[in-house]
Amino acid sequence: MKNIVKKSHELVLAKYAFSLLELRLFSLLLSKIDDRNPDFTPYRIAVKDLIETYNLKSKNIYTEIKELTSSMLKKIVVIPIIEQGVPKEIKGSVFTSFKYQVNGR
Repeated sequence: MKNIVKKSHELVLAKYAFSLLELRLFSLLLSKIDDRNPDFTPYRIAVKDLIETYNLKSKNIYTEIKELTSSMLKKIVVIPIIEQGVPKEIKGSVFTSFKYQVNGR
């Protein structure tokens, strides 16, 4: 499956500090967004998809994902914009929640 990510100019200029695994999860999320859908649709990203898309080999991937989900909930993205000639910033979190099976895969 070919994932295509289109980023707006503002998102390209946005400030965020992600680890490599966080950036991969963020990019995988972006590839699932349908820009024709204006609603805030929940998206499902299976750990299997993350592993297969990025050919991850870690034996502790599920532990890493558990830590990753906690860290991503704390991440703030700052997007610079200009409204009516005035520079402004939009601050927000990328993810609002994660749901995963605790005792399993």
